[in-house]
This record gives sequence, structure tokens and C-alpha cells, in this order.
Amino acid sequence: MPESSRLATEIATTLRRERESRRITQQQLADRAGTSQSAVARFERGGRVPAIPLLERLFAALDLQLAVTVEELDSPPRRAAGRPRRPATRRPDRRAEPGPPAGPAG
Repeated sequence: MPESSRLATEIATTLRRERESRRITQQQLADRAGTSQSAVARFERGGRVPAIPLLERLFAALDLQLAVTVEELDSPPRRAAGRPRRPATRRPDRRAEPGPPAGPAG
């Protein structure tokens, strides 16, 4: 099996965590989302990423909606569930403008 992408891993981890926090089984989630228990198990393992419409149904079955964010390449994984990362901002170049040479005050 090819190596899972970071996104596939994050989807899998989030889906499982949210399902378990609601104390529902894979079968119950599958029934609510209109898919099979084995498909839910594959998604939670990260072995397969569901198509977006199915992904939306899975999260809707958990009373959640899918949200998409973008971030800079190689940024660290999200911190805590449900806590969005602050948007990346570029800081202005703070190097001092060249000024007159420092001399004796006076």
C-alpha cells in the first residue's frame, strides 16, 4: 500500500476521534452516512481517502461539517481538535533602514 499523505492521516485521525468521542460504532456511522462498516474502517486507518461527498456525509453523520484551510508547506500538524490554527501572516522586514553613521552625541 502506498504511503498515506499527511492529509489522509489527518482525515483518518479526525474521523476516528470524533466518532469515538460520540461513542458510536463504525457500523452506526456507516449506517448514518450510507456506506459500509468496512469502508469506515479503511478511512479511519488512512488506507483510503473517501470522495468529498462521502466525506461530507460522514462528518454530517457526526453533526459536523467539513472545513478546508490552507497553510504553508511543511507546517506542523494542527494542535488540538476543534481549535483552528491562526492564519499564517508574513511579517514585514524589520531590518533598520541605513541612517547616518553613529557619532558623538552633541
